[in-house]
Amino acid sequence: MTQLPETTPASPAAGRAGNGTGMADGGHGGPGGPGGPGKDTGKDTGKSPARGTARGTVAAVPIRPVPAPSAPDPAALHAPHAPRPPVRRARLRRRHWLALLGLLLMVVAPTGATVWYLWVRAADQFASEAAFSIRQEEGVPSAAGLLGGLAQITGRGGGGGDAEIIYQLLHSQDFVAGVDAALDLRRIWSRPGLSWARGDPLLAFDPSGSLEDLRAYWQRMVRVAHDSGSGLVTLRVRAFRPEDATAIAREILTRSEAAINALNEAARADALRHADEDLALAQERLKAARAALRLFRSLHQIIDPGIDLQAQSGLIGTLQGQLAQAMIEADLLHESAAPGDPRLAQALRRIEVIRARIAGERRHLGPGGDAGADAGGDAGGDTGGSEEGGSEDLAALVGDYEGLVIDEEFAAQSWLAAMAARDAARAGAARQSRWLAAHVPPSLAESARYPERGILAGLVALFALLAWAIMMLVVWSLRDRR
Repeated sequence: MTQLPETTPASPAAGRAGNGTGMADGGHGGPGGPGGPGKDTGKDTGKSPARGTARGTVAAVPIRPVPAPSAPDPAALHAPHAPRPPVRRARLRRRHWLALLGLLLMVVAPTGATVWYLWVRAADQFASEAAFSIRQEEGVPSAAGLLGGLAQITGRGGGGGDAEIIYQLLHSQDFVAGVDAALDLRRIWSRPGLSWARGDPLLAFDPSGSLEDLRAYWQRMVRVAHDSGSGLVTLRVRAFRPEDATAIAREILTRSEAAINALNEAARADALRHADEDLALAQERLKAARAALRLFRSLHQIIDPGIDLQAQSGLIGTLQGQLAQAMIEADLLHESAAPGDPRLAQALRRIEVIRARIAGERRHLGPGGDAGADAGGDAGGDTGGSEEGGSEDLAALVGDYEGLVIDEEFAAQSWLAAMAARDAARAGAARQSRWLAAHVPPSLAESARYPERGILAGLVALFALLAWAIMMLVVWSLRDRR
């Protein structure tokens, strides 16, 4: 390889030595002869020896020739390499044995125990399936059905709301207690026994359990699924004998139908009660309105003030015609008779009397009439007797009478509407508005499909393996941190 020259700064002493050497070489005629490089350098730079000594110089290192690289030997390229030392054989250490022990304890043992129990001790379970829905008669009023009102409150359609109600009913504790009282569920679900020697202690029910325990076991053995869109309810019941599963499914359908009928009866009774209450209220209002109208007629001795008003208006019109005739006759007498003619005085007197009578008749219509301003003192005396019976305000009487008549008509219409509603409620109560329709009757199983042994064993093995793997990862991560 090529070796580069090394350049190192010289000390002041070396500088002085160098300058002296150069000068000496120049004086003795070194390589450049007399006046050679040493001397020429001193002249070119114009520096004294002392100044050169102060700044220092760099010593020159001779460059060695680099030999050219030789071509590789083909034989050396294909020559075999030197053998490596042998690798030691892997051995199982203590941590490996601990991991294997954990695998046996956490995965193999639980999986083996599960497989043994499922295939040796677990009793066969038979399933009975059924499907039904709650049907509603078309055109039933919403007030006639309690289920329809509940469906509207929950924001669901008719079928979906009824299915939700049945779903909640089948999971209620009272429903479980009723089925248990009818079929003795404790005996049915504890048939395999609880003995480890011959029974099924893990999957069978303990007969000494409470009602809450029975309800929890019910939720394991009875599966209810409903479709909120179509209202279809699917039922699957499991038991240790096929006839027991079918009997439980039939009892569930019977009790569900009875619950729907009970709700219908309650809804019909409620609708009839409300209809009867509305009818009774309408009758009371009609009676009160007619009593007020009868009292008005008895008090004022008037059957219909409207007829009297028409008669009064006709009388005033007649008097006004007579007044116009009398005034015409008086004008004619003014033109033809002498000033002291008694016929003229009689004509004027007749005009005053007619005007007084018109004023009196108008006072019968109300205080806003002409109030007798045109009538004289004598005329007032002549009309006083006829105004005794007409002191009442006929216009006010007509207004009161019309109000009473309107109240009576409204009460009569309300009574008619209440009667129609009561008749509709009775007609609705005479028919069944909602009923349970069993689309798929309870089936009788021929072979046991439960418990699902393969799926249960696979799930146990999977979760055990995951738990063991997580534990090993945690242990190795803690060991690596140390």
